[in-house]
Amino acid sequence: MKIYTRLGKSLLTVGILSIFAFTSCQKNYSPDGPLPQEFSPTLYASTNNEVLYAIDVEKGDYNWKVNLNGKLASNPTYAFNHIYVGTESGIFYRIDYKTGEVKEEINLGASIKGAALEYNDHIIVAAGPKVYALNPVNFEDQDSRLFTYTAAGNVSSSPTAHFVDGLSEDMEDKIIFFTTQNNQIIAINNEGSQVWNYVANDGNGFDSSPNVTNDSFLYVGNNNGKLYNLYTRDGSVRWIYETNGPIKSSPILVDGNVMFGSYDRTFYSVDSATGLTRWTIETEDIISTSPVFYDMKVYFGSNDHNVYSIDIIDGELIWKKVTFGLIKSSRIIFEGSVFIGSYDKNI
Repeated sequence: MKIYTRLGKSLLTVGILSIFAFTSCQKNYSPDGPLPQEFSPTLYASTNNEVLYAIDVEKGDYNWKVNLNGKLASNPTYAFNHIYVGTESGIFYRIDYKTGEVKEEINLGASIKGAALEYNDHIIVAAGPKVYALNPVNFEDQDSRLFTYTAAGNVSSSPTAHFVDGLSEDMEDKIIFFTTQNNQIIAINNEGSQVWNYVANDGNGFDSSPNVTNDSFLYVGNNNGKLYNLYTRDGSVRWIYETNGPIKSSPILVDGNVMFGSYDRTFYSVDSATGLTRWTIETEDIISTSPVFYDMKVYFGSNDHNVYSIDIIDGELIWKKVTFGLIKSSRIIFEGSVFIGSYDKNI
């Protein structure tokens, strides 16, 4: 499958992607009503020309596109049968995933740079230093908000949530983790109360989103070039791995491999238990994108215009595909195809 979809008129296209497969699965219909509409798998792309695109994955055509009030610096999130996305101008939207109709919006008063998170029948979004747990169908209803947490610094990454061994016993005790520009890694509970915070005293701000894929450990990169591995129970340090450039790439964890890119033009695989290097691969420019794993390979983009496919066992280059622009977007794997946005204004 080859899809080359031209996006907008902006000089730079961020192309932050999410794919959702929407199909009608009901086989027996009442004869007295219309059949429900069928939907093909849909790719949603955020761009810095203030447009959110919905693209038919099978055809490469637009299903719809909607102009929003501000640059889109985060992944769109599908939750509660809607798309949620925020802008750098501070507007947070709830959008009909089928039509692109804006159903609701709220001005949170500060830049939204991370993706929203579905959590306990609420939608969590960070704007500036505040983390909100909003009613997903009534943003303005403050009485139904789960909490509003105010950090000491701005949040420019995406929050995540996971059970924590010894702290979480059921879904409502899932702990929320996020990072700030003043070098804090923060854990809060479902009431918005701080469980712990870790301060990287020699840090230069967190843009990397924390990875918490088990109940014991957190991995995240800092702009000081260090990758931090913390215990999720109390925020204490397990190990710290140092590179030679800022780490804005959000790490992934696969079978004991922590993988991420750095501004030092190197992609790393680090042993999750020891913090020792397993392998590295060099590129021709900085890496700010977050990798994705599929079928024993890891995929990522670089400012050298290339998409890379790397064997996760030994770091062997399987292939690389050149585009005609910087690659700063996230990437999606769907049915054996890699989807990625480039600054050449194409997906």
